[in-house]
Amino acid sequence: EYSDHDGAETYLRMDSVGGVLGNFAFFDFCREALAKRQIPLLHSHEALELLRADGRVSGVRVQTPEGETTFEARGGVVLATGGFHANPQMVRDYLRLAEPPLWGSPYSTGDGHKLAQAIGADLWHMDNMMTHMGIDMGEQRALFLSVYTANNFILVDRFGRRFRDETVQSRHGHINAGHGVELSPLHAATLVFDDTMRAAGPLGAGKSMLPVGWGLLMDSLEWSADNTAEIASGQIRRADSLRELADLCGLDPTNLENSVTAWNRACAEGEDTVFGRSAQRMAPIETGPFHALEVTPMLAWSNGGPRRNGQAQVLDVWGAVIPGLYAAGEVSSTYSWGKDGGFHIGDALAFGRIAGADAAARAL
Repeated sequence: EYSDHDGAETYLRMDSVGGVLGNFAFFDFCREALAKRQIPLLHSHEALELLRADGRVSGVRVQTPEGETTFEARGGVVLATGGFHANPQMVRDYLRLAEPPLWGSPYSTGDGHKLAQAIGADLWHMDNMMTHMGIDMGEQRALFLSVYTANNFILVDRFGRRFRDETVQSRHGHINAGHGVELSPLHAATLVFDDTMRAAGPLGAGKSMLPVGWGLLMDSLEWSADNTAEIASGQIRRADSLRELADLCGLDPTNLENSVTAWNRACAEGEDTVFGRSAQRMAPIETGPFHALEVTPMLAWSNGGPRRNGQAQVLDVWGAVIPGLYAAGEVSSTYSWGKDGGFHIGDALAFGRIAGADAAARAL
């Protein structure tokens, strides 16, 4: 995804576990590793406060099902609490998104960030994230938008105008816009398509395509194979003419007609001179009835958190180490801007190992 960056040749592929991508494969692998080593995993334990003694982080105050208790840590505490993408206030403040549906976990609520801030930790990379165009399924849940079965579609803004190459490589939320890397998508849009596209396959990606995402795996969200169930429910709007479709969606009818006419002309000429969509991904919107689906950026993960050094030690606002406090993974991602798929997992593995080794050595 970032073949134009220095060092890209060191990245071979996105690895899987036993040839399986998704479907809890990596989670189950990690859980097995804990079980084999008889390391307890404590559910329903909420970390309330980082404790300090003699200037060092020395433990955690925790709310358990039986009441409050404390855990002492001789070597230190490692924060690996995930992101803040399920914290609406932090998402508005740092990512400038208004209540996006989630593709990632609804339990990544920024608790680790608050624990670290409470004892003076600095923050970094707080405006970085991954979004992908998705379908809002309600209750903050989303499905991955699939537009890979046919090409008879465009995206239009709230005025009914086409505004981008709809097939630009998302690079996990960081497109190359010609003048540099930028976050995308950031705004909702309307997917306009014809009946050829409707019949080609599901617009909501199921487990057979990409078995990833909280709603899909944990809440068993479903989408019909030919999109007809969603038409019946009203989630996909259908009309015999583009003007009628525009009225149903609250779009300007003339703008929508002009957008589709211009698109069909570009398809006939074999070149998108406005936004540069490749000829291989161009097909006209001409077979009625016509359809529209509201789509929106779904938030997969955040990047920023407590600033740390190369030893995974958390730093305060003056750049000094907070003794005994470490961070790894999404809670404090290394990646300040662009990144490829799975990098938070790599970050957690690499810096979790560094943090654990350093903390263990201090505990001896």
